[in-house]
Amino acid sequence: WRLMLGIGAGGVYPLMAVIARESVQRDSNEMSSTIAVTTVFSMQGWGYFLSPLVMLFLLQFPSLYTSNDRPSDSLWRVHLGVGAIPLAIV
Repeated sequence: WRLMLGIGAGGVYPLMAVIARESVQRDSNEMSSTIAVTTVFSMQGWGYFLSPLVMLFLLQFPSLYTSNDRPSDSLWRVHLGVGAIPLAIV
């Protein structure tokens, strides 16, 4: 399962640059498309910043733990699902 997730995430990385570049109107200048691609890649920093914060928040709910206080698979699934919310909004 994680292999498929990694392949999918790795495929989205270059795809987003192409989509950002092509979504800019063709009659606009080169700077607009550069800004669009730069914005797409700069949002990764926010993801790297917010992901641990979301996990720290989720760790506050003991119902996501197993009996021996180790995070269960459901904790990771919820974390991944929270990360998919912005994608669903767009």
